[in-house]
Amino acid sequence: EQHTHTHMEPVEDVLACHAIDTAFNTTHSILHTSSHTSLSSFEISFVAACSSFLTLLLAALFNQLKLSTKQQASTWSAPRKPDFDKLIEDTKRSYLVAEKQRRDTEQLLNLQPASLSAFPPQNRYYGIICNAYKDFLEAIHGTERDGWYYQGEKRGVHRYKKDIHSSTFSIYRGEKVLPYASNVLIRAVRDKQIRLAVSDGQMTDCGALEQVDENCTVQYEQYKSPAPFVSARDFVYVDTIHRLHDGTVISFGSSIEHPARPQSDRYLRAHLKIGGWAFKPVPNESNQTKVVYVVRADL
Repeated sequence: EQHTHTHMEPVEDVLACHAIDTAFNTTHSILHTSSHTSLSSFEISFVAACSSFLTLLLAALFNQLKLSTKQQASTWSAPRKPDFDKLIEDTKRSYLVAEKQRRDTEQLLNLQPASLSAFPPQNRYYGIICNAYKDFLEAIHGTERDGWYYQGEKRGVHRYKKDIHSSTFSIYRGEKVLPYASNVLIRAVRDKQIRLAVSDGQMTDCGALEQVDENCTVQYEQYKSPAPFVSARDFVYVDTIHRLHDGTVISFGSSIEHPARPQSDRYLRAHLKIGGWAFKPVPNESNQTKVVYVVRADL
């Protein structure tokens, strides 16, 4: 405001001086004219008095205008200084979270033999389960550093994708928090009627071919043809349920061949490289579970 007042004051002074100078020149012009005309002393005095009065009046007028001029404060303000400390802390926090996920994955992988030995007695699918377990853990804990990239959100499901080197079959992951306890959800995904219902009519049949042990079964799924002149598909895979040390319940599987469901001309046998569910408890929320679905398949 002080800057604005200092800027405007010389302009008003110039106007006032210009008015006074104009009045003086007018008086001088009249007096100069009187030297060539016959004016009485009274007329000359009258003209001089009027000129002086006009000069004082104009000076007072401009002075009044100068005093009554309303100064407007500038609306410009300096931009806010970025909070670099907060930006640095946020960046550090994101890296710490990613690093913790990486360490958790390594710890689980290092504990693989002990964790798998906690399953019911080893069976003939133990080697397939070991490989599937490793791939599944890497998938549910993977971050951008591991090659995963975000594909957006649809109906509350956050979708991720990872391309596999030297392979045309990518791996996909979906995540969503549901308002149910994990034990309710694990039963739901293993119930035949619910599985058929959530497939939107694509799955025509499913079920267990063999109960290998308490936590391991051989499953089959068959799907209708997705388009004309395209064969219907089916899957046969070994599925295992396990609880991790943090309370997460996982159900994962990988394709196998089984005599109870040999390949048929009616269906094109699809290959499930890795697939399954993870049900992670939400801290301090007993009725909420973070559901993670992973799949990599050759259809």
